Amino acid sequence: MTYAGVQTKVLTLLQGMSEFDTSNSAESDFRLLAHGKAQYGVILKGATGIAGKSGQLDASNGNYEYQRRDDYTVEIHVFRSFTTDVLATRAAVTSLADAVEAHFDKYPDLDSYSGIIDSRIDVVGEADEWTVGSGTYWRQVIELKVVELSTV
Repeated sequence: MTYAGVQTKVLTLLQGMSEFDTSNSAESDFRLLAHGKAQYGVILKGATGIAGKSGQLDASNGNYEYQRRDDYTVEIHVFRSFTTDVLATRAAVTSLADAVEAHFDKYPDLDSYSGIIDSRIDVVGEADEWTVGSGTYWRQVIELKVVELSTV
């Protein structure tokens, strides 16, 4: 697989949630925030590769195959429209991030996606405020770390 395939699969899984669909979630497209929805999800490319983890030689049963390991990070940015009540907005974006985290915890292999052997999701830092056009949002960044093995 490729990073692009993994990122597209993550978007498909995100859109499988009741909170997201094609009108409020996309890959690398912040223009969605102008559509007047209460919440959004934007998938962005994160880091690739981890030092010292490139692969392994499998010599079992006389086979000499090299298992290549690829590590990908997919960033899931969730946005919630800002309301006049700061605490309510913060609770809403936290609840949305928690729902995304719980959803992806059900799919450690990204729903049996080819070559994916594991994934882990982490909420990163504090939510922050974004203003786009006339809209103000709270954003929470979530990192999905994905491990893929392939035979070379």
